[in-house]
Amino acid sequence: MGILKKVLGGGANEDGPPDTHEETAPECPHTALVSHWNDPSDMGKPEKATYTCDACGQTFSYEEAREFLNQPPPPVLAASRENR
Repeated sequence: MGILKKVLGGGANEDGPPDTHEETAPECPHTALVSHWNDPSDMGKPEKATYTCDACGQTFSYEEAREFLNQPPPPVLAASRENR
């Protein structure tokens, strides 16, 4: 337990259960898939490519990537007019 928690009284009691709340990262929606072909003659054939998510680095086959490729893009948040 840190000194600030001891001084300010935060955290679980010594007699109580430990704090089990964990921050979890949101699941990647895989909206930035980049195609890669091993053989130049296969370029342009989507079923011959592997797909890598540019955000998280996970790699998918064409069959796995189709579900992400067929989803509509997420909505874009409008920029604040005050920042212009």
